[in-house]
Amino acid sequence: MKAVVININKNKAVLVQSDSTFISVPNKGYVVGQEIYIKDSKNKIYRKLAKVTAAAAAFLLVIGIGFSYAYNIPRCYVSVDINPSIELQVNMFNQVINVNGVNDDGAAILEKMEIGHKSMERVIELIISQAKKEGYLTSDDEKAVIVAVQCDNQHKQDTVMESAKLQVNKSLKQLDISATVSVDLVSKQTIDDAHAMGTTAGKLDLIEDYIELSESDTQAVEFKDTPVQVLVKEIDDLKEDHDDNSDKEYSEKDDDEEKDKDKEKYKDRERDKDKKDKEHNEASYTEDNNNEDHDDNELDDAKEDGKDEKDNVDKPDEEETDNDDDDLDNDSDDEIDDDLEDDNDKENDDNLGDNDDDN
Repeated sequence: MKAVVININKNKAVLVQSDSTFISVPNKGYVVGQEIYIKDSKNKIYRKLAKVTAAAAAFLLVIGIGFSYAYNIPRCYVSVDINPSIELQVNMFNQVINVNGVNDDGAAILEKMEIGHKSMERVIELIISQAKKEGYLTSDDEKAVIVAVQCDNQHKQDTVMESAKLQVNKSLKQLDISATVSVDLVSKQTIDDAHAMGTTAGKLDLIEDYIELSESDTQAVEFKDTPVQVLVKEIDDLKEDHDDNSDKEYSEKDDDEEKDKDKEKYKDRERDKDKKDKEHNEASYTEDNNNEDHDDNELDDAKEDGKDEKDNVDKPDEEETDNDDDDLDNDSDDEIDDDLEDDNDKENDDNLGDNDDDN
């Protein structure tokens, strides 16, 4: 019966027969996809065992395919820039499944390295070691190692960043090399932009920092071939100048603030002085008013006393006047009585004269 080899598992080969059954047979140097002929077995027990074995092999095949798929899917991109620029693709098991020399120096280093399927930490160690051998990292002057990380989930990203930073510092210390180490997160968009420009995400991120600090209108692609150490030094110088200017601005600002404070203190003193003068004037005004009120009261008292004295003086006059008036009235009455008496006497005399004439 015809059968096709569908999987090789060490010394065993899994076959699928023309009747759609699976069997496992000793591996005699078969390769996947090879067609072979299997003699029909009349032993039913063997057939049952063969079916069970084939089912198990099929299960292992599915598991194997799933593992192979997961193993070969990149979950993180890690770039290492010294001046050689190298990009690693790391799977979910922290194994490097692909490595790429982004610039000529990076490609030259990789040609002398056996990467294979190694852990990310081991590959970083090999890159730094080879970079020293090639003279890119020395103990004589300050160098820089720039690492950029982008993963498809936050937890993985944090783990890879920490592992990469620890490994870079460890490798540099073992080689007695002093270098500036930077490990940063980058976005997937930055990686795509870097690939389009022909550089790593870490170097593009560095270039963008330089352009921002220098306020340059130059396009990022113009700095693609600029060594990492040059960019790092330029950025450090720009930051130092910026800090100096900031310190100067802060110092001037502090001076201005001190002047403003002095002005405010002067104004406060003037306000306090004005307030005290106002309070003093109000107190003086109040005292003057009190004195005036006191004087007015004394004057009123004096007037009252004078009035009383006057009343006392005027009262006898009034009584005397009243007596005089009474006397005058009495005199007038007496005069009237006298006049009436005279008239009566006169009238009596006339009557007497008339009587005499009649006689």
